[in-house]
Amino acid sequence: MADSTAEAPSVGLSDLLPDCLLSITARLTSFERLRCAATCRAWRGALALPAVWAEVDLRGVAACDASWLLACVARRAAGALRSLHLPFTDASAVLAAARTSAALSFVGVDVGNGSSEDGGAGFWTVAQACALDCVPHVALPVAAQAPHDSQLALLLSAGRVSALRFERAELSPSDAGDLVQTALQRQGGTALRSLSLRFNSVGSAGCVALAELVARGLVEELYLGWNDVHSQGAVHLAAALQSPSCRLLTLDLRHSGVGPQGAAMLGLALRSRPALTSLSLRGCAIGAGGAAALASGLRSSRQGNITRLDLGHCALGRAGITALADSGCLRRLAELGLAHNSICHLAAADLAAALAHAYNLEVLDIGRNALGDEGLRLVCCALRSHTKLQRLDVPLCAGGPEAARRLGGLLRSCPRLRHLDASGNAINRGVSGLAAGLAEGAGAMRTLLLSHTGIGDSGVHELVQALRAGFGGHGIIHLDFSGCPVGDDAARALAGAASAPSAALAQLDLRHTFVVSSDKGASMLSAAAERSGLCVLGLLPEREPNE
Repeated sequence: MADSTAEAPSVGLSDLLPDCLLSITARLTSFERLRCAATCRAWRGALALPAVWAEVDLRGVAACDASWLLACVARRAAGALRSLHLPFTDASAVLAAARTSAALSFVGVDVGNGSSEDGGAGFWTVAQACALDCVPHVALPVAAQAPHDSQLALLLSAGRVSALRFERAELSPSDAGDLVQTALQRQGGTALRSLSLRFNSVGSAGCVALAELVARGLVEELYLGWNDVHSQGAVHLAAALQSPSCRLLTLDLRHSGVGPQGAAMLGLALRSRPALTSLSLRGCAIGAGGAAALASGLRSSRQGNITRLDLGHCALGRAGITALADSGCLRRLAELGLAHNSICHLAAADLAAALAHAYNLEVLDIGRNALGDEGLRLVCCALRSHTKLQRLDVPLCAGGPEAARRLGGLLRSCPRLRHLDASGNAINRGVSGLAAGLAEGAGAMRTLLLSHTGIGDSGVHELVQALRAGFGGHGIIHLDFSGCPVGDDAARALAGAASAPSAALAQLDLRHTFVVSSDKGASMLSAAAERSGLCVLGLLPEREPNE
């Protein structure tokens, strides 16, 4: 009788059939395959089959790492690479991989958020996109400047552009219409998903053509900031949003002249269009009436998918804030911008009551409002239980020492808070509370902006002690004390903090302070910067242009 306690024979990776290996590696991401290949000889041999690298998806990898990872993948694929999905990456790296992979049939480059504030980093030129003609199917983010580019028209009509950034190109309404018609010429639709026409003059007439693109569901992100859209253009876009085929997720109309009437029409469209997730009307004078119309639409929306809402510089006032707060739409938001809207401490009470239930909130910008200590106290108390909050901007809010202590309490209770901008508030005498919150926090803080806050040498010493003694300050990368009355003593303390083994400080802003190159503290700070690679702004005295 066989011994039931005998151990079963071990099976190594080298004992598995190729089909089994392919089945196992198919469940790993491309980055995980590369890590496994560098683990040991057995994994290296198991992942030596070119078929393992036939389909590669690197979209979850940071863009800065994608280029060298792509080179590693191309070497391991040995010409068997067939499908490639990438984040923003260097065009030359993709072209090199395509030349060495004769079987490559698809290349897709993720547009990310390159159509917004980053200036379109990662976008390809038209010439680079045309150079990838060896691949039958591509979906690339392309940046162009010439309104009438025959190569661009060919790429659009062939459906080889997934995102188009056409900014500062002096586009007229007729140019916008020609662009849309070219994109619609491809039979069965177009690959275009993101379109940025910021800083142009498309006008309300150009919005008629763009609305057709939206209504057919051929674009998911539309950026029309700094155009003369006005209310009439917003009316056309709002009508397109109500189309059953519409798939628009992001609509950016910053500084486009949309007034109360346009906001009201967008509010009506939101009632029947639940797919839109991001809306920006920053810099548009929609007023309290436009805010009430938007709030009504968000309240009546069937699903309410809006998660990012930016209404900064919209002249909302207390009535507009109250309308938004009473609608209940703020509870679903992940990002909210209400900067420069004349929000007083009375309106802050209504806003705080609504924010207290916005548990998904990650980003909040309420800077440049006359909140005062009382308004900031109410907002901080409302956010105290928000575990997802990552960024808080409260610059120039007329806050004082009490506001600093409240912000310090917020640092203790929000474990994911990474960015805090309290610039322009007179928190100098309350810096102890802020330092205590920084020392006792969860260590997530990365950016702390305290410019023009009146913090002197003693306040910097307290913050440095928090950086060195408390776990909460060890991860800070960017510190800003510009415009504060700090000098030699503060420079010494900061030099010690930058030299600490656990310090992660990478950028320190000391512009317009009393720190000059002749001070001993400045010399110590300069030496610490050379050792650690710290970038110190304003360390040397400013010179006249003729020098």
